[in-house]
Amino acid sequence: MEKQKKNKENSAPDSEKSAQEESQEDTTQNKYKTTFEMPSAPYQKNVLREICDDSMSELEKVRAIYDWLILNINYDHAAANSISDQDSINYDAWYAEGVFNNNKAVCDGYAKAFVILAKLENIPAVRVTGNNHAWNRVYLNGAWF
Repeated sequence: MEKQKKNKENSAPDSEKSAQEESQEDTTQNKYKTTFEMPSAPYQKNVLREICDDSMSELEKVRAIYDWLILNINYDHAAANSISDQDSINYDAWYAEGVFNNNKAVCDGYAKAFVILAKLENIPAVRVTGNNHAWNRVYLNGAWF
């Protein structure tokens, strides 16, 4: 115990970073920033208030979220047909912003928006990708679907 205490006193606090580490972190963060703005959480919560209520089961809420996405969001064919990965960053349809800002997205945008809405309802959900497609898995009644 005494040895652990001395080691802790002699080591720098976790919050202190070298200038080089901070510089590398800033470069990495800036490299992946987009120009897209996500509406604040109240927007997503308002969507959920329209489609879900406390009397609904988790399955009913998942279905309501799915139905809202399908009925209110258009598939963005221009983004889906973008020629390269570099071109795809010009379209917010690849992100949840496409859903919440423009009402259009590709599968990846739909999947990301679904995760946001499900998690706001405390329903475990993940985005899955493969073969140039994205979809969701959701945890209901003790199993992943």
